[in-house]
Amino acid sequence: MGDDVLAIACDSSGDLYGIVTKGEQRGRVYFYDYYAEWEPYFVASDFDAFLQQLRPLTPEELALIEAGAATAVVVDPDKPVE
Repeated sequence: MGDDVLAIACDSSGDLYGIVTKGEQRGRVYFYDYYAEWEPYFVASDFDAFLQQLRPLTPEELALIEAGAATAVVVDPDKPVE
């Protein structure tokens, strides 16, 4: 992830969430995909915005996971959490 990123969370697949600690990107949160050779994906402009995106899974999402057919959930960092 680099010397300028602090890991702040992980998921059950071993992917990581990190916050940039230096430079122009300081404070931004990225998702680092293990299966894409740690490719970073922008998640939120800061830690508070990241926390605002956290939510419980819907019953439909839970059913997909239990059935082994889980799919990625795309999060729009500019859309308020409902």
